[in-house]
This record gives sequence, C-alpha cells and structure tokens, in this order.
Amino acid sequence: MAESLEARVASLASRRSRTLRASGASERAWDLGDMALALRWWATCFAVISAFAPITSATRSVSRDAVGTVLLVLYGVLRTLLPLRPGPDRRLYAAVALESVLAAFVAFLTGGWHSPMLIMVGAALLVAGLVGGLWGLLASAAGALGFAVLGAALAWAGVVGVGTSTVIFERAGEIAGMGAIGAYAHRIFYAEGSAYNRLRWMNEIHALLFELYGLAAEHSGLFTVDGAVGATVSRLRDVLDSDVVVLLLRPATAEGTEQPWQVAYCAGVPLGGDVAERDLPEALAACSATREPVLRAHLGAGTGLGASSLTGVYAPIAVRGALIGLLALERAEGPAFSEEDRDALRAVARHAGLAVDNARTYLRLRNLGAEEERERIARELHDRIGQSLAAVAFNVDRLSASLPPGAPAQLQRELDALAGDVRGVNAEIREKLAELRGGPNAEVDLVRLLDGFLMRVETRSKLKVSFDHALDGRLPEVVEREIWRIACEAIRNVERHAGARQLSVALRDEGGCTVVEITDDGKGIDVARTLRADAYGIVGMRERADLLGATLAFDSTPGFGTTVRLRVPRT
Repeated sequence: MAESLEARVASLASRRSRTLRASGASERAWDLGDMALALRWWATCFAVISAFAPITSATRSVSRDAVGTVLLVLYGVLRTLLPLRPGPDRRLYAAVALESVLAAFVAFLTGGWHSPMLIMVGAALLVAGLVGGLWGLLASAAGALGFAVLGAALAWAGVVGVGTSTVIFERAGEIAGMGAIGAYAHRIFYAEGSAYNRLRWMNEIHALLFELYGLAAEHSGLFTVDGAVGATVSRLRDVLDSDVVVLLLRPATAEGTEQPWQVAYCAGVPLGGDVAERDLPEALAACSATREPVLRAHLGAGTGLGASSLTGVYAPIAVRGALIGLLALERAEGPAFSEEDRDALRAVARHAGLAVDNARTYLRLRNLGAEEERERIARELHDRIGQSLAAVAFNVDRLSASLPPGAPAQLQRELDALAGDVRGVNAEIREKLAELRGGPNAEVDLVRLLDGFLMRVETRSKLKVSFDHALDGRLPEVVEREIWRIACEAIRNVERHAGARQLSVALRDEGGCTVVEITDDGKGIDVARTLRADAYGIVGMRERADLLGATLAFDSTPGFGTTVRLRVPRT
C-alpha cells in the first residue's frame, strides 16, 4: 500500500512538473520580448535597404548611411544577446529610452525627417510600447523628444537637413501611432494572457484536488496528524532501537514558547498531559533552543526523559522555518547512540515535519470546504429550532396565564422563569445563527460588523466596551469571516463567564500581521485548560486560527482578567 501511495504521489508530482514545463514553453513562445526582437530586426533591414537602394543612394551620403547601419546592426546584435523582457522595471524604461535616442541620432545623422532610417524611431517606440506598456512608451517618447531638440539645433547649424513643416507633422504622427499600437498590444496581450493563465491554473488545480481526494479516500489515515505520527514512529522503530520514544508537537496555532508541548506519542516513560518548555530535560531543551539535533552519548542520572536512560539522541521537527515538534530517543541499555544515529534521526525528523504539515494543511482544506455545510445547518436551525423554541415560550406563557386563581405562587414564578429561559436560549441561538449566516462580505467589512456586535453586547450586558481599530485596507473575505467568528466567540466568553466590568477590543496591523486583541478585567482563566479537548469553544477558535495559518494566544492572571491575542499573517 505504501508503495502504491508513493507511486501515485510521484505520478502527481511528475504530471505537475510536465504541466509547468509545457506552460513555460507556451509562455516563452508568446513572449512580447521575442516579438519586439523580430520587429527591431525587420525595421533595421527595411531602413538599411531603403538607405542603400539605387533610387536613393545616388543623392545620399554613403559614409553617414554606413555609420548609421553599423550602429543599428551592433545594437540589434546586443539586444539579441540581451533581449528586453516585458515587465514594470525602471531599468527597462531606461533601456527603451536609450534605444529611442539611438534611433533618433541615426535618423538625424542620415537626413533628418527625410531619412529612410527614420522608421527606426517608430520601431523604437513600438518596441517600447510592446515590452513596457504605457510607461515604457512615455519613457521612450521622452528620449526621442529630447534628442529631437538636439536634432533641431544640429539642423539650425546646417549639420543635417530639415524637411518642411508638413513632412514633420506627417511623420511625427506616423511615429507616435506606431508607439501607441505597441502600448495597446501590450495591454491586450497581458489582459488576455492573464485570463488564459487563470483558466489554465483552474484546470490544473481541479486535477490536483481530484487526485488529492482520491489519495485521501484511499489512505485517509495518512492525511491526519495521528496518521503522520504513527508513520513516523513506525519508521523510527525500523531505523533505531530504543527503550524510550517520545514525540512532542506544538499546537498549530501556538504563539512563541508560552504554549506547552502536546505529547503526540510516548513509549517507555510516563508523561502525563502536556509538557511545559521549562520542564523539558536539558538535552531536549537545547534541541528546542538551537533547532539542531543533540547527541548525548552518556546521560547523567535523571537528566533524560527516562529515569534509567543512559544514552539519548534528540532532534527538532521543523517545517517552513517554524519549530513544530521534538523527537527524543533514549536507551537504558545497549550501545550508546552515535553520530550516525543522530544523522538518521535528523532525516526521520525532516520527513515527520513534512508529514505533520501535510496533515494540518489537509485539515485546513477540509475546514475551508465545511463552510457551505455550516451555512446549511444554520438555515435549518433557524427554520426549525428557532421557531420551535418560540412556540414553547408562547405555550408556557399561555399556561401561566390560564392558571386558576388558587394556584400556588411558586408555580407561577417557575413558569415565568421557564418562559424567560426559553426566550434567552432562543435569543442566543438567533445571535449565533446571525454570526454563522452573516459575516463580512463585499458591502460590510470586518470593522463595521464588530462595531455593531459590540454595541449590542454593551446594550444587553453591564460591560463597558471600547473598540480601537486601525487597518490598512481590507483582508480577503474568507480571512475576515474567520477573524469575525473567532472574535465573536472570545467576546461571548467574556460576556458569559468572565464576570468582567470592562471589555476592550483592538484591531490593527502590526509587523506584517493583522492583530486582534480582546482584553477583559474579569476573574481570569487557567491557560493550561484552554487546550482541553472538551473546551469546544476554544477548540473551535483554534481550528479557525489554524485555517488561517494564524497564532492564537491566551494570557491570563487569576483575578486580573484575560487577553486573547490572534495574529493573522498578511499575504
């Protein structure tokens, strides 16, 4: 089965590589730089033939035409070896401006406005428009115009001839028209090319997703974190014999080192629950700090994870520049670990990092695809449960009103309390459904939604709410939606459980990230308990943060409030 999976993954990678090579070859064949090169040589050949044609050569200066021809050919060879490639680049704009200056010099050297080589000025503007668009055309036109002033001075001095004003206007219009055609062709080419590339990538993404779906359906266990951990441990058992095997993982949304390590696998030593950074053995702490494998051929008494361990080797699990886990192997008997064992563990840790990161990425894709299902559930809850609760509250009120005069007062109070509880639950469900079905969209941004939500919170509770925001433009809609729901969950937790008097919400850009901070002055929380599997609200917040590739941190001091901090990278 493993060989089948590896073969299919290799096939998928090979197909993607072939597609990229084919698309690269296709884009290369249609490159505007190649078109500009062909047009430059065509204009050069046309100008040289026109200059030395028998019908005109008798009345022209052969020496000047020869100098102009040499300059044009040398420049053509230079641009064949170092072609101009399309793109917004100041060096490109300078290059096309210099080309237009050279073309203007050759034209005025060989007869001014009557020169057969004047076509090179138009060709230079055409090339500038093709490779540089409007800005390239303007840069080239500026260069040509600047030299035209010099050409006028040379004409006044009698160095070159000047045609009549009619000729000047006619040929200037022709040259400007050639440049405009180039700029328009540049715009049309890239507009159509962009649409073509989007369609091509959509087709490729469709094929990749379909293949990924097939792999996930056939080997579902390998696309989970538990499956990745199991595969890593199995490989470790095959490569290195050990009495203690421990694999620790940092939560996907952990920020910095304040979050404890989760015990993903443990054998040979009892580890209860999560492990704080300060509780790591010296060798494992050094591995975490340096992000390099650590070899302890001889462990002192009590310095390893296992009380009786005599030798150990440790390796970090890192991916995309981030430390996500730690591997530890120890022996209580047998030969000491060697440098070869350390290198082998390094290789296993590298594969483990890729496997865990792939599993987490696949989970993000699944969570992203679950959005439509959430919307469907929200609609059903609104249509069924909301109306049913409203009917229950109505019936309780009716029963309370129909009680006989001699009914116990306690029964009346309990019915009234029950009706109030039902209405409260119904209001809470409606508020939750409004968050699920609402969210940011093209018309309503995150700041406006949060501002309205906080106003409702302040109205229905005793909290004094403040909201500070300073965002540089909008985020993608899917990002704003997940931030919105994380913030709503955190704010509701404050409203229900914190016993706070003040609530502060901040939304700002900071260090390439969008940061959301929600702070209260309530009774605080046990930060270690935020990783419990049954803390469903916080688990949901972490899942949404992971979907965004964000970090979620909780900072709390009992009796002095809590701060929830979400950092979302801006891409």
